[in-house]
Amino acid sequence: IISDGLSTYFMNAVVMTVGFGCGALAVVGTSISASALNPWVAFWTCFVAATIISGIMMNAVQGAVKAVMVCYFDHPGKMFQNHPEETKALANGIALVFPSAIEFDFPTASSTTV
Repeated sequence: IISDGLSTYFMNAVVMTVGFGCGALAVVGTSISASALNPWVAFWTCFVAATIISGIMMNAVQGAVKAVMVCYFDHPGKMFQNHPEETKALANGIALVFPSAIEFDFPTASSTTV
């Protein structure tokens, strides 16, 4: 749920921006080349193609965001052992969004036992 709220709007904005950007480039390309293709046909064709392709790519990125969140919530201590800086940054980000969340105390180098 938290990953959906944090990443879905951003991912959709990226997809739409890529779609409009490719559509605009298609219109510019048809006007420069003086082709017989209608600029609106070029815009919508490129917009749809770019939106589909970037949507698929952003879906993969969103899956990675969800995987990181699941790993963090499943066992934050284990994630801290492998990626300490990223885990602290993630915990700080979650604390900003949900101030009432219970803070996890990460072990320091002096408090760990071998």
